[in-house]
Amino acid sequence: MKGRFLLVLLIVFTTFFHKTMNAQENMTKLNIALLDTTGREAEVYRPFIELAESGGFKIVYKPIDEIMDTPVQALALEKFDGVFFIFGNEFFAGLRYSSLTHKILELVKNYAKLSGKLVGFILPALRVDKGMNVVSAFAPVFNNLGVVTPRGQLAFPDLSSLETPSARVPRDARDITNGSPSQKTLQKTLDAFFYTANTFLTSPLEMRPLAYHTTLNMPHAGVSFYNEEIERLLQASNIFLSVLPVKQDCSPEVKATLPYGLYWFNPMRNNHVFITTTTLASFSGISESFHVCPTSFDLRRDMHTMMQQMLWELKILVKNKDLLQSGSEFRKNILLDQCPPLPQSIVSIGDIGDMSTPVDQENSSGVKKIAWLELVIFDDLEYDLAKTTEAEIVQDKIKRTHKQDLLVDYILKSGLDTLWISLTPNIFYSPIARCGSKVAGKKSAKELQFLAGLSRFTEKLKNRSQELTIEIPKIMVGFELATNLYAPNLPQLYAIDLYGNTYPDLPAPLDRSFWNNEIKLSLDLFLQEWARDEISHGLKIAGVVFDFEMYCRKRTGTFSTTMGFDGYSFKNFLDQKFLDQKFVQRVTLHPGQLSIHDRVSYLMKNKLSKSYYRFLEQEAESIGKDMGQFFAKQIPECIVMCYMPSVLINWVYRGLCKGLNAYASPLHLLTFNAEFKMHENWFKQNKITANHASVLLLSKVGTPDDFMWVDTTLDHHHGIWLNRFSRFVEDKTRDWTSVEQPQIPEYLYGSFLEHIAAIK
Repeated sequence: MKGRFLLVLLIVFTTFFHKTMNAQENMTKLNIALLDTTGREAEVYRPFIELAESGGFKIVYKPIDEIMDTPVQALALEKFDGVFFIFGNEFFAGLRYSSLTHKILELVKNYAKLSGKLVGFILPALRVDKGMNVVSAFAPVFNNLGVVTPRGQLAFPDLSSLETPSARVPRDARDITNGSPSQKTLQKTLDAFFYTANTFLTSPLEMRPLAYHTTLNMPHAGVSFYNEEIERLLQASNIFLSVLPVKQDCSPEVKATLPYGLYWFNPMRNNHVFITTTTLASFSGISESFHVCPTSFDLRRDMHTMMQQMLWELKILVKNKDLLQSGSEFRKNILLDQCPPLPQSIVSIGDIGDMSTPVDQENSSGVKKIAWLELVIFDDLEYDLAKTTEAEIVQDKIKRTHKQDLLVDYILKSGLDTLWISLTPNIFYSPIARCGSKVAGKKSAKELQFLAGLSRFTEKLKNRSQELTIEIPKIMVGFELATNLYAPNLPQLYAIDLYGNTYPDLPAPLDRSFWNNEIKLSLDLFLQEWARDEISHGLKIAGVVFDFEMYCRKRTGTFSTTMGFDGYSFKNFLDQKFLDQKFVQRVTLHPGQLSIHDRVSYLMKNKLSKSYYRFLEQEAESIGKDMGQFFAKQIPECIVMCYMPSVLINWVYRGLCKGLNAYASPLHLLTFNAEFKMHENWFKQNKITANHASVLLLSKVGTPDDFMWVDTTLDHHHGIWLNRFSRFVEDKTRDWTSVEQPQIPEYLYGSFLEHIAAIK
């Protein structure tokens, strides 16, 4: 009995001890509001949030629609220990007129006045020349720190005779004069901060030396943040300035990517300032960047460790900024302090050993090995008879025929199960088709050339498959959105974001006429041509691929969360919700007089922003269902694929995917993401059944050892897609297309394709 009593007592004490320790830990956590002026999806920042919370922060995510609907006072930001403001390019582009930017700047201004708080700016990464003054572009934000952001060329600050900053804190930067030594020291402190911040922002992660593979890039050199001037600046005393992390216990490859943030104690307001970039805030998240995320998961964990170390050190500085009075003292404390271990969710990224269900068991759709290719090699060419002899023409035709036969052989012998072909029916059959005939019932020369080449391909593919007794892969019709949107055929209904920025060469996401004309109508007309035996030779179409990356657009190639505020979408919202009849009547009678800012102000004033975003997503889902139903009717058991540069989850893509998924399950996503397993729960929570295939660029294959890229990719994804398979028979070039060209010698092509075929 006595032993049992002691055991119970020990359990009670242990439970109490753990609860007490947890309570103390929670009490010491810094409460941080993460204000997102660009989006509504916390999932985009999940690794960053989890790293921050493991390092001593408690993060409360506040999406853009909550910021819009909640009055400044009701947001109660003063209750937080810190606020991280996430800014996108749209915010700065819409500064002049947007009522929303004015509200956000008011939030920044009010919070940045508070003593002892942590003010974080998560700024867009800009690719600019080293030394260019980019802090001036962010002046509307920085000026709220009680300073005047410098303009013009930034000179290296004079750090001679720096004193400890005066106890007197000027109320405004205009109080700073060249009078007393303490005021001179304060000005030098400001100069040092802006010079360092500018150096940090002009050498973002994308531009630094990246000595590792990403899904797109090879290891390459870049612009390092560190140089002799910066090192000298950071070693200066009494400026309360540091790049983070200070403790850089990592691999050489990762060390070259540092630093990840900048800390400054602001003597003007007696508070703390932290700067990083949106690239790092979203690093390794669901919309990972193929420019900076390593394909090596060991390196990725190393980078996560450095991000966590940065946030851990930031917490220490906020709690004891006096550590910065002595650089050696600060570094000693950091080196002695122990950062917590990485969260298990971060540690397990890329770990295939603990998968509850192996990828192979999850993929029952028969779509695993996919090739994206073009059929240009099958086209008939028009020769310039004045410059080309008949003999040269004959030789060229023989050469092209040989390449055609080779490509067909490569397709069949590689064991591919799916061909994603860039047929792009919309450029021939849409009402604004760039390559279609302008005369009803007549085919253009380019369409005739396209159909002749397609016919040649299907005939050769069918005949060779019979000779080799190899099954023909599933044939997918690839669409490229916005390929027709050039002057004079720019969209009448174009995208507008909530900051008032316009995108004249992007369609309004909810413009049904765009989807109907560019996708449904053009697919219907293309399938009529395909039904002719002389075109298809009896081969079947298995499905469609949406290429959601809108190429050659002037401002952006994807739809953003902030879009959807065009007059057409806004009026539909008012009509469906039966709101404020006087306002509805004004919109109906005088639509041209209602500016984008009137729309946004109306939503904010009536607290309808969340409702508006729900409407937008429901409409996008309705468009997706309409298209999915059409595909299922036109193509029995239609497979639907969506290509995106990365996994995009804002209201446009989430709505479209939900709608398409109603008629195509699973939906197949083709992206440059190196990681998908971590994000599967998001799809389950959003009731989207999706399989994911990651890319393999042919330039990654330089030696037989590189054949394992195929195996590694398939270990982590439901499938793999080979980028531009047709490059196997095209002439090598030294332009941007080199990333799509195989680097192995031609005599090894067969071995590589056999390696792919051997994978079941």
